[in-house]
Amino acid sequence: MGWFLLFVIMVTIVIAEHHRKERYVFITAAGLLAMMVIISTFVFLIAVAISYFFTNLITELKIGSLFILFGAILILCGFILYGFLKLLHRRWPFSITSLTLIEYYIQWTLIYVTIYQIVFDNLLKNLQSILKINWVMNLGSNVILVAILASLISSWIAVVLYKFSNREI
Repeated sequence: MGWFLLFVIMVTIVIAEHHRKERYVFITAAGLLAMMVIISTFVFLIAVAISYFFTNLITELKIGSLFILFGAILILCGFILYGFLKLLHRRWPFSITSLTLIEYYIQWTLIYVTIYQIVFDNLLKNLQSILKINWVMNLGSNVILVAILASLISSWIAVVLYKFSNREI
């Protein structure tokens, strides 16, 4: 549902802003992000497989923390994607606006996934108890977090649309 809504917003803006120089910047950014996610996932899986291979092959090799290993793999993926972007930019130049929109897509997706997780992990489990008890008494941090994150993403979309219509991004 969220991706469909994002797609509708992108198409609406592309149609409304047909006179702009970068007419298909939203679609370009979405395509570039999709390529980056695919490459990053592939590199991440290879790095995890290599890490697993070395930890099983060399018994003396101890990984202190999976969190640190996970962080190191993510940083490695980031550097590889950076190299990919530099190579891709030489072949098919893309604008800074595309990169800004990619940042927005990533941030919107992270907020959406957080809301989704909170709703399905916590709120739906407690729905029956909320209906039985006064809702003000049961106003927990998860409910407040969902409201705040939903407000933030709505505000974010408005800011991006405003900046885009004023040609500031």
